[in-house]
Parts: sequence; C-alpha cells; structure tokens
Amino acid sequence: MSAKGSLKKSRDPKTQALFAIRGVSKNVYKATIDQIIGPNGNREFNDLVKVMGCNVGAKFDLSKLQFNRIIIASDADI
Repeated sequence: MSAKGSLKKSRDPKTQALFAIRGVSKNVYKATIDQIIGPNGNREFNDLVKVMGCNVGAKFDLSKLQFNRIIIASDADI
C-alpha cells in the first residue's frame, strides 16, 4: 500500500488533507532554484510550492503559509 493509502485511512478529513507526490523527486543538492521550480523546474516541487502558498526564495513569506502543520510521508521503496 502507498504512503497516501495508509494516511488516508488514519486521518481526520475535516482537518487534514493529503497531497501526493508522484514518482521520484529530483536530487536538488547541487541544483539551482530555477532547476527546482519555475518553468524549467520539477512539476512536483512546483505543485508543492503552490499548495503551501508561501512561495520560495526572495518572495518567501511564511505568513502566507496555508497550513499549521505539514507532514511529509513516503513509501519505503529503495
């Protein structure tokens, strides 16, 4: 079962939402911000930035964050 499937069963849908990231994320250790997000960036990271609502880099504004708590879960795949 996927990480989302397990979480979906144990969450409170009135107060908790799930956002699934598909596939394997890019290794961003040596990447520039333009390689991670933006028109040439990774779709998954772009979607995550939109969902969070607080932007990144020079435009980052924590007061615009849409959530009080964010839980990142993944499958145990190697």
